[in-house]
Amino acid sequence: GAGAGAASTTRHGSGRREPLPEHAEWRPVLIANVRGRGEPREAKEPVSLGWEDAANPGGTKKTTVAVGTPLCLKCMKPRDAANPLGEGAPDLDLDSVVHVRAFTQAIAEGPKTVASAAELFCSEECAELDAQTRSATALRRACFERDRGVCAECGLDCDDLVRRIRVMRCQDDRRDAVLAAWPAMGQRGNGGRLSKLAQTAASGHAWECDHVRAVYDGGGECTVDNCQTLCVLCHKARTAAQAKERAERRKAEKDKKEKKGQGTIQAGFAVAHLANCVDLTALEGLDVEVPESQELDAVDWRTARVVRDDDDEREDEDEGEGEERE
Repeated sequence: GAGAGAASTTRHGSGRREPLPEHAEWRPVLIANVRGRGEPREAKEPVSLGWEDAANPGGTKKTTVAVGTPLCLKCMKPRDAANPLGEGAPDLDLDSVVHVRAFTQAIAEGPKTVASAAELFCSEECAELDAQTRSATALRRACFERDRGVCAECGLDCDDLVRRIRVMRCQDDRRDAVLAAWPAMGQRGNGGRLSKLAQTAASGHAWECDHVRAVYDGGGECTVDNCQTLCVLCHKARTAAQAKERAERRKAEKDKKEKKGQGTIQAGFAVAHLANCVDLTALEGLDVEVPESQELDAVDWRTARVVRDDDDEREDEDEGEGEERE
């Protein structure tokens, strides 16, 4: 998963949960049907294997979290201070053989059943934050509770508009009311949105829960802290701007790859051209002299020249003749 503080490009999921601690394991659990009918839903809960504080001055160790303690599904901290094995169970102690046997017996009895998924969290806050990262509905609900349907960009009170037109039975009256409060809805390209809002008078056709940090940029699996309320027109404009930005990014990356590939191809053509100009197999001791200033993977073959073994001998002869003349 993404972890609590890492970036995520997944829109909704459980990747923001803390990882399972080394001193814990997953245990099967059943979640009762919400309406009390049907089979319970299978799930897993984190359970402590027990861990201790550092040794105290007396040389003994004190258990911080006992074996079998249920942990929060979100933050992985102990859910409660109650004895997970019941009131009749012995005191929790890592060195207690009686406790280990009781815990083993509890596991062998099979998964327990909880009334709801909320019982798998240490607090209402953890349950709500986890729901926001996993559910678009929970995230939108939290966004509405904070912003009350007011657009963060243009300031339009979308919720107030929806409530006012909802009591109107005639769609024409609804349409007129929307255009009076929201003139931009009458502009070209917005006819479909205007018709849907007039037909249903639903908040989903008036405002959107928008990610401040876009999902494609690592803002996925977020809580309401990364969200803002935008009317459907402002959301449309922002989505178009983001699409343009992504297209420019892709084009820049593509151009970069093509430029790099062209350099490789040009170097390959230069080598092939050099090989065609000179029969490499017919010449013994053939070598290619490259200026020292050029790297091997970026050779400018226009400045390179073919060198034969007898070139050195000719140079020696030229030097000898020069000395004799002197």
